[in-house]
Parts: sequence; C-alpha cells; structure tokens
Amino acid sequence: LLSWFNGEGYSITHLQFSNVSGDQREGFQYLGLGTIFLLVITLAQKTHFSFVRDQWTKLQKTPYLLLLTFFFLFALSIRVSFAQFALPDFLTAPLYLALFCILFRKLDYSWKKSGILSILLLTGFIFSGHLLRSSGRAGWYVSYFLIFALFSLKPKPWLLAAAVLLQCLDVAPILASIRTENQALLVDHRTREISHDFEEAHLENFLGPRPGLTLLNLSANDQAPVAEYALIHHLKLGPVYVARGQIKANHSWTEVEKDKIRLADLTPDEVIVTTGDANSVSSLEIPAELATLKIGNYLWIKLAGKN
Repeated sequence: LLSWFNGEGYSITHLQFSNVSGDQREGFQYLGLGTIFLLVITLAQKTHFSFVRDQWTKLQKTPYLLLLTFFFLFALSIRVSFAQFALPDFLTAPLYLALFCILFRKLDYSWKKSGILSILLLTGFIFSGHLLRSSGRAGWYVSYFLIFALFSLKPKPWLLAAAVLLQCLDVAPILASIRTENQALLVDHRTREISHDFEEAHLENFLGPRPGLTLLNLSANDQAPVAEYALIHHLKLGPVYVARGQIKANHSWTEVEKDKIRLADLTPDEVIVTTGDANSVSSLEIPAELATLKIGNYLWIKLAGKN
C-alpha cells in the first residue's frame, strides 16, 4: 500500500520503506515528487475536491466502478502488504469477496446474484493474480488513471510546470546512474575485444554457413558479444536477454543440457555457445561426434565434420 510513495532509494528524498520480504516486494511503483505534488495541491482545493466527489458519485452507478476496482486490486496483488506487515490470501480473499458483493449490489443486483457473481469474479481474480501478475509494474495502471484524473481537474499552468520540474529532478539521479552503468558495460565489452576475437578466420570456418546458435548458461555480459556477432554475420539466434548486465550467470548445467552434449543431440546447422569454465566443461566428456573450439572464455560446440 505504500509502494506509490516508496522511492526505494532512487528518489532525491532518499525515502525508502522496508519491504515485507523478497517475494512480497511490489516493485518500482513510485509516483514521483511531481505527481505527488500535483495530487496534494489539486485535492487540497475545495473546487477540485467537490469535482472528484461528484465524479465518484456518478461512477458508483456504472459498471466502470467494478472494472476500476478489479484493476486496482490486481495492481495491489492478491496479497496486500503495508510496510513490514502482510495479509495472507485466506484473509484478503473474504475481504475482496465482500467488496465485490457490495459493488454488485450498488449496480442493483440481487443478493443471490451478487454473491454468485462475486465468487466467480474472486476466483478469476485470484487465478489471474497468480498467473499474470509477475511485476509490481501492474501498479502503473492505477498511476496512469490517477494522472489522467488529475489532468482532468485542469490545474493551473504554473502548477503543471512545477510538477514536471519536480518529477525531472526526482528521477535525474537514477537516470544518471543507469546511463553510467550502461556505458560501463559497453566499455567493458569493447575493452575485452571479444567481438574482434570472433572475427578470426578459424572461427568462421568452424561455424560454417549461417548456423543456428544456442546459448547455454551465459550471463547478459556474455550474451551481448555473441548476439552482436550473430547480428553482424547474419546468423540464426534464438531470443537473447541482454537488458540487464548485472544479472549473474547460472553455471550449473541442467541434466537436459548435459544430455544434449553427451548424446550429441545437435542438428547439423546447430552450434552451442557456452563459457568454458572448469565447473561445466571439464566435467563433461565431449563425444567424438562433436567438435569444439575454445576462444577466450567461450566454448563453441557442433557436430564434427559439418562445415
């Protein structure tokens, strides 16, 4: 419930609340100083407060209230937390059931029909909450609605200018740190000259004509040069995630990946790219049907005799 005011250390105010636990973290839903400023100023004015109250009265007799409530709860998740306290599912479910029932009653449904529809809606809500809600960014739906509502109040131009200025100042430090981190990653890729090593003639001969590359146990740092090489040389490559360089590699190979190597279960145009660390490669016995090429920390594996 505090996530919209929790800067998580990224705000210039350095405001940060304690999270319930790692799996209860709501994510970065922080509204920012600009939006908070606009919210306080507009709602503090009597005319704006009356306008919001009138709009809320009109909304209560429409199905939009039910839809808005559903998305609001979806953004909060099925497990509501406040600072270091959390309500488990078996407590929030009855509360949500009662809330849905009240909303259906406001739409002039009978008690029986409201109860049945509330149970169905709650079931769908819990299911979708577990299945679809994988990020606290779902709270942005509520943030967008709030911003649209604030702008419909038509605040004065100087208030909007002040809000934009505050918002820019508030997020400037985190944007600068992200830019610095990305530049450092780019410099790291260039200084290691991995792409230059990939240009060697014996690697091109090893790969053959436009193979499909399969990446195993590569961190974002290790994936980026391979993805760049594949792009330059028009090689086939599956989905690669290189957005966050700080992601740590998982060097523990699964049994499926090990069996793929042991059984030489590769297609003629497939090449496996992995890091040649001692924990993964040296513990495997590469069958004679496979050919390998080691360049730097990378190990390239394919079927032998395929050029």
